[in-house]
Amino acid sequence: MGVNSFGSNVVLAFDLEFISKETFIMLQETLKNDSICDSELHNEHLCYIRSQGFHLTNEQEYNALVEDAKYMCEHCHRTARSGDNLCVPVLL
Repeated sequence: MGVNSFGSNVVLAFDLEFISKETFIMLQETLKNDSICDSELHNEHLCYIRSQGFHLTNEQEYNALVEDAKYMCEHCHRTARSGDNLCVPVLL
């Protein structure tokens, strides 16, 4: 059971398969962030690529996106080198 963005409890079922806590959290992030950002390039934003596990499978590439951060997302508060990788970037 999780909590959606409205503070309500939510139960997600996945064909009776058990998923890891990390996978569940990534799914929650995907649902939350996809509903907020309407950019056609959302699949390049940190919130989306983290929700897909990119930071786990491509650690060096992910680190290159976040090292020497110059921008922060007003929505999720992640930081990135380029504002292109954030939904609502603001200069740090």
